[in-house]
Amino acid sequence: MSSQSVKFWSIVWNQFLLKLKANTDMLTGLAIFQVIALIFSFGGNGSFNYGSGVEFNIYTSDLIVIFTMIWLIVIGVQVLRPAGALMTYSMIANRKVDHLSNIIWLIVMTGIATVAVLLANVLLQLITSYFSGGVSLLPEVQLSIGEYVVGVCTIGLYLLLASACGYFLGVLSQWNELVKVFIPILLIGALLIVPNMVSEGVIINVFTFIFLDELFLLFALKILIVTGLLFFMSMRMGNRLEVRK
Repeated sequence: MSSQSVKFWSIVWNQFLLKLKANTDMLTGLAIFQVIALIFSFGGNGSFNYGSGVEFNIYTSDLIVIFTMIWLIVIGVQVLRPAGALMTYSMIANRKVDHLSNIIWLIVMTGIATVAVLLANVLLQLITSYFSGGVSLLPEVQLSIGEYVVGVCTIGLYLLLASACGYFLGVLSQWNELVKVFIPILLIGALLIVPNMVSEGVIINVFTFIFLDELFLLFALKILIVTGLLFFMSMRMGNRLEVRK
């Protein structure tokens, strides 16, 4: 490996450390999002009666994962805010370094968010057990270590995809200020228009093909390909922007 290559990755690493220190306040946002998710999750995801006045409430961490994905989308956009870009280019005017350090930072944030989801899930179980006044029942079939690891990795992949989507939207918003206004409109419009233009079966099949594969390795491969494409397109589009705006 040439010394120039070593120097390049050393600069990327230094930029990553700089962003890690400068954006620690975003972890506060993660805590706020997860507290909101816990409040909504405490209401339960469903309930049913089982005779003799016995009522079962179902609690899952789905909302915790969803709110954490929203947080990652938000920070994926915010990492490209003007103040952060100015801080970066005061050290080195190279967009490739900037994008790679951003991506590494988002991957680290995804790892932190994954751990936070697991801890929030444990906290949810403790809260519901303490305040519900009932008896907590665990699933009849306990997960093996391998199944638990697969579950954790699945959550991490969903969160990584969310961060890539946020970063892609952030790059799009840098092209023109109007894009920031049109992105929510396009997203809402897609949710309303696409189901009317495309049959429900096609949408379900596409969603199932990408996100609900029974084989974890195939699922992970698809998510990583989509995530990689989003990061690649973000870098290609971002490299065409001026160094300073």
